[in-house]
Amino acid sequence: MALATRERQQIYTRLAPVIGEEEAGTLLDQFPSTADTELATVADLKALDAKIDMVEARLIGKMEAGFERLEKLIYQQMRRQTILMFTMVVAVVGLAARTNIFG
Repeated sequence: MALATRERQQIYTRLAPVIGEEEAGTLLDQFPSTADTELATVADLKALDAKIDMVEARLIGKMEAGFERLEKLIYQQMRRQTILMFTMVVAVVGLAARTNIFG
């Protein structure tokens, strides 16, 4: 009698506390798993491919959103730095003019 993975897990979960984890595993090893005996079909592979495409699309969307946020942050910081540098240059020129450094 072959057991599906879910059935094996349910049996193991209930049996392990009673007879021990190692013994439960040994006992379940005596029953073949349907996961080991079933071959993947073309439909299985197409379904897997569709899931991979869906995950890939979601990942690309999240990456693009992350890059957009990063670009916005870089722009904001560069703008802030440019304003600060301009202010400092104006201040230095003002101080230099006030103290007659230029002549």
